[in-house]
Amino acid sequence: MLNNSPIVSSKWLNENLDNSKLVILDASVNKAVTGEALDPERRYLPGAIQFDLENVFCDFDSDQSNALPKPEIFLEQVRLLGINSDSVIVIYDARGVYSSPRAWWLFRSMGHQAVYVLDGGLGAWEQSAYATQGSLSDAVGAGNYNVSYQAQHVADRRQILASIDQINITVVDVRSNARFLGLEAEPRAGLRAGHIPSSVNLPYPSVFKQGRYRSSDELREIFRNSGIQQQQQLTFSCGSGMTACIVMLAAELIGYHNNAVYDGSWSEWGADHTLPIETSNSEKR
Repeated sequence: MLNNSPIVSSKWLNENLDNSKLVILDASVNKAVTGEALDPERRYLPGAIQFDLENVFCDFDSDQSNALPKPEIFLEQVRLLGINSDSVIVIYDARGVYSSPRAWWLFRSMGHQAVYVLDGGLGAWEQSAYATQGSLSDAVGAGNYNVSYQAQHVADRRQILASIDQINITVVDVRSNARFLGLEAEPRAGLRAGHIPSSVNLPYPSVFKQGRYRSSDELREIFRNSGIQQQQQLTFSCGSGMTACIVMLAAELIGYHNNAVYDGSWSEWGADHTLPIETSNSEKR
């Protein structure tokens, strides 16, 4: 039905709306690092069901703002959406491509392979003048979804700390260059400025062109210019674990498959004064 790409086009999705295994999820979030609010009058894709990253699909026992939900909770909530183990899941969001890769990563971390992001999101769909609806759809019945947790896709601070001096592991920080260098204050109160020692910076907007992922050739050049090598184990980090997934998906697009997300990201690392950081003067402290 699909190739190995983690994204689908609006054209492909429109041509497959009648597939009985297709599930369309709206993973839009109200809060974004860019700050703009969602349009309250926005439209939705046909049959789209809400995938609530802010109020359902996160771990409320964690002190992190976007924490991976426990597998048993994920299983319960996904079944309530009517999703089955053989469902073909397409995820989009109203900001283009922002929070949808986070939802994609959650499903991949829970062992679901047939999950894809709509390239360009709602905006690309509407630009193609495809049908929309005025509200979200409700799930019909319960699904038989099962979880097979893939721990290799998730990194914690102990693993990050242990990897700092390992040349075969690279932490890719997707925050802005000013935040990475510690030249700009963090948007979350109480966090130090700077970055994880030995990490490299690849700001997430650089993987896009006009709201969609860049071509494979362009992405390979961007990764190469950032000093990222395909044979390395890559761990993606950001402010809270949301935009890190955008660049992890870009890595998957060009065949970099040994990837994980540091779920705590800078909201955890920057708050823990026992953990080392570097700033623009390259002094580890």
